[in-house]
Amino acid sequence: MILSARVLNNCTDPNSYVLDDQVRFNEGDALTVYIQLTDISLDSTLSPPGRRYVPQDGSSLQVQINPLGCGTQITRQAQQPFPGDASIWRFQILPTDGLRGTQDLRLQLLEGTNPKVGVLRNGISAQSRNSSFERY
Repeated sequence: MILSARVLNNCTDPNSYVLDDQVRFNEGDALTVYIQLTDISLDSTLSPPGRRYVPQDGSSLQVQINPLGCGTQITRQAQQPFPGDASIWRFQILPTDGLRGTQDLRLQLLEGTNPKVGVLRNGISAQSRNSSFERY
């Protein structure tokens, strides 16, 4: 089992969403990110690869983001928004998170006492509101 996820844009219920490879937004936006857990060791010829993964009842999912140029790590506890589909999870991006650029989503799924870790490469992309170059 290799844990990863797919991005679900315009997600309103378990049957209404658009699959995407990335969430795109502007720096400072507040938004809810929906993802569907996948096992990318299965159905590797699909685009994006992987088969939907439904964790055990009572599982929890933590999402971590390491913002570029910032020493802090953002950690969010994800929730299952639809009781009928345990593969779909959501978490919040806050305006104060300071996200900029393209970043991975690191996933930690706890099923009972069995933790699984995974990554969604380049899962989010925050465009800077300032079009000028910045000096560091």
